[in-house]
Amino acid sequence: MTIDYKCARCFNVFSDRHFFGYVNCGYCGEEMVICDAVNIEYNNNYIRGYCLNCDNDTTVYKCPKCGQFINAKLFDKT
Repeated sequence: MTIDYKCARCFNVFSDRHFFGYVNCGYCGEEMVICDAVNIEYNNNYIRGYCLNCDNDTTVYKCPKCGQFINAKLFDKT
Protein backbone atom coordinates (compact mmCIF):
# COMPACT_ATOMS: atom_id res chain seq x y z
CA MET A 1 0.00 0.00 0.00
CA THR A 2 1.40 3.40 -1.02
CA ILE A 3 0.73 6.36 1.25
CA ASP A 4 -0.40 9.47 -0.60
CA TYR A 5 0.42 12.96 0.67
CA LYS A 6 -1.91 15.80 -0.25
CA CYS A 7 -0.85 19.43 -0.52
CA ALA A 8 -2.87 21.54 1.92
CA ARG A 9 -2.74 24.46 -0.51
CA CYS A 10 -3.52 23.07 -3.97
CA PHE A 11 -4.75 19.56 -3.00
CA ASN A 12 -2.28 17.93 -5.38
CA VAL A 13 -1.52 14.33 -4.38
CA PHE A 14 2.09 13.17 -4.02
CA SER A 15 2.70 9.46 -3.68
CA ASP A 16 6.43 9.84 -2.98
CA ARG A 17 7.52 12.13 -0.14
CA HIS A 18 11.10 12.30 -1.50
CA PHE A 19 10.03 14.92 -4.05
CA PHE A 20 9.49 17.65 -1.46
CA GLY A 21 10.73 18.71 1.96
CA TYR A 22 9.26 20.63 4.88
CA VAL A 23 10.91 23.11 7.26
CA ASN A 24 9.72 25.45 10.01
CA CYS A 25 8.39 28.85 8.98
CA GLY A 26 10.12 31.91 10.44
CA TYR A 27 6.86 33.87 10.48
CA CYS A 28 4.15 31.55 11.84
CA GLY A 29 6.40 28.88 13.42
CA GLU A 30 4.62 25.94 11.79
CA GLU A 31 6.47 23.20 9.90
CA MET A 32 4.62 23.99 6.69
CA VAL A 33 7.28 25.50 4.40
CA ILE A 34 7.41 23.22 1.37
CA CYS A 35 10.34 23.07 -1.03
CA ASP A 36 11.55 21.09 -4.03
CA ALA A 37 13.77 18.36 -2.57
CA VAL A 38 14.76 16.85 -5.92
CA ASN A 39 16.47 19.84 -7.53
CA ILE A 40 18.00 21.56 -4.50
CA GLU A 41 21.48 20.12 -5.13
CA TYR A 42 21.59 21.78 -8.56
CA ASN A 43 21.32 25.20 -6.88
CA ASN A 44 24.22 24.95 -4.36
CA ASN A 45 21.86 23.34 -1.80
CA TYR A 46 19.61 26.43 -1.63
CA ILE A 47 16.08 26.74 -2.98
CA ARG A 48 12.99 28.87 -2.46
CA GLY A 49 10.35 27.56 -0.09
CA TYR A 50 6.73 28.60 0.43
CA CYS A 51 4.72 28.41 3.66
CA LEU A 52 1.39 26.70 3.08
CA ASN A 53 0.05 28.19 6.33
CA CYS A 54 0.82 31.93 6.13
CA ASP A 55 1.77 32.44 2.42
CA ASN A 56 5.30 33.73 3.12
CA ASP A 57 8.29 32.62 1.09
CA THR A 58 11.75 31.83 2.42
CA THR A 59 15.04 30.21 1.49
CA VAL A 60 15.64 26.55 2.31
CA TYR A 61 19.08 24.97 2.68
CA LYS A 62 19.92 21.26 2.54
CA CYS A 63 23.00 20.16 4.49
CA PRO A 64 25.26 18.17 2.15
CA LYS A 65 26.60 16.07 5.05
CA CYS A 66 23.47 15.01 6.94
CA GLY A 67 20.75 15.73 4.32
CA GLN A 68 18.54 17.75 6.68
CA PHE A 69 16.52 20.67 5.37
CA ILE A 70 16.60 23.96 7.32
CA ASN A 71 15.07 27.39 6.88
CA ALA A 72 18.13 29.51 6.04
CA LYS A 73 16.37 32.77 6.97
CA LEU A 74 16.03 31.60 10.58
CA PHE A 75 19.82 31.92 10.89
CA ASP A 76 20.22 35.15 8.88
CA LYS A 77 21.04 37.92 11.38
CA THR A 78 21.37 40.75 8.83
